[in-house]
Amino acid sequence: MSGSHEVSLSAIDIRTIPLNWTAVAKLGKSINELKDEPLRIQEFGPLNSLTELLYPAIPMVASIIANRRNPEIPIMYPTDEQVKAMKPGWGLVSDVIGRFSANWQARFNRILERKGSNRVTELAEQAFGIINVLEATHYVQPQKSFIDGLGTMYKDLSQPEMQPGGLFGWDQIEKPIEDKIKQLISEIRNARFGHSSGRYFDSSRHPFLAKLLVNANAVGINFPSEPTPSLIGPNSDEKTAIAGSEVMGGIETFLKRNNRNDIPNAPRPMEFDFFNPDSYMRTLAEWYSADKLERVKVKLPEVLGYVVDCIPEDPTAVSIRIYEIAEGIVNLKKQGRSDKEIAEALINNWKKGQIDARFRN
Repeated sequence: MSGSHEVSLSAIDIRTIPLNWTAVAKLGKSINELKDEPLRIQEFGPLNSLTELLYPAIPMVASIIANRRNPEIPIMYPTDEQVKAMKPGWGLVSDVIGRFSANWQARFNRILERKGSNRVTELAEQAFGIINVLEATHYVQPQKSFIDGLGTMYKDLSQPEMQPGGLFGWDQIEKPIEDKIKQLISEIRNARFGHSSGRYFDSSRHPFLAKLLVNANAVGINFPSEPTPSLIGPNSDEKTAIAGSEVMGGIETFLKRNNRNDIPNAPRPMEFDFFNPDSYMRTLAEWYSADKLERVKVKLPEVLGYVVDCIPEDPTAVSIRIYEIAEGIVNLKKQGRSDKEIAEALINNWKKGQIDARFRN
């Protein structure tokens, strides 16, 4: 789809993107069953929270996306009046400033235009992030590459490793899996910034996963700069790492279900050690959060299975369809379709398969 030929509203049906939509819905449901706090609708679909005031932004974002593939398509940026219509509060501020100085008001309006343009560009960058992720998964067998990479990481983490320990640090003790998982989380977080060398995660041993994570950063599919949401409680890498043995057990089950039988058994959790404060947290988790620990081990293989199913076998076809939908939106705007018509068509098409708070089957 290119140029400005006549198109219909059905041309922007998101459900025509060749993804495994059933797997996407099941992944969301499975994650909800794993987490304490259900995922909100907005985490899966920004279109669900789109208000009518923001409808004019859709063709603007689409124009930036479409322009990337077809530079002949002009980019539409918001005027100060459009920004004030989408954000009425800024309009009131502009009016108040105008009572004192027309020049100050004009300067403020130019700032609004820049802010509006930047925001539209940021939204388009999220779509480019999705496309970059798809391009990163453009291997001959992307699903197999994911499983192989996870298997390599699992083996690295399973290798016995000695470190100083004991009361004075004079003894050599085996590094607990909880410490390894905590370090892995940090290394994955660093990988999104291109820091590819780590003890448990680097681009040479995990090329597919590394490229995927670096590109996924643009759409927030990553480990944020702050500690990650925990699988078993409040936000902290430490509490996520407490479930290290269960995480490894879940990965082990997943890999064996995918015929990766050449892997060792998952490491056991650290035992209580009076001189090791970290062991206190693990022991407390076993006492008070045993059900959550077990949930990680049981549900993680299911989550990983749906992740694999969500990886498209033909990533190029998905990215092409995203560009086509963007061009379709631009063409509908050229044909005189209102922002409301375009937005409602897009939202209604999304809602055909949206993942809501109940994650219905």
